[in-house]
Amino acid sequence: MNDLQSFQYPGQPAEKAGLKKGDILLEIEGVKIDNAFTLRFELGRRRAGDKVTLRYRRGEETGEVVAELAPRPKPRRGE
Repeated sequence: MNDLQSFQYPGQPAEKAGLKKGDILLEIEGVKIDNAFTLRFELGRRRAGDKVTLRYRRGEETGEVVAELAPRPKPRRGE
């Protein structure tokens, strides 16, 4: 599942773009995100400062936002 709570850090691009905990990420720049590997691969292909269009599902509705990527945060303790 592509539930953002597994990948989102407070104050980072997804949250700044308006995505919320529990939103399901469907696509990055038109590429279908169907697992964590694809999500990490697609994000890893891009650099901090790149703007990407994210398509998501929240409940029964879908939407799109544009997020500006930031440097990857340092892992939290225990990750």
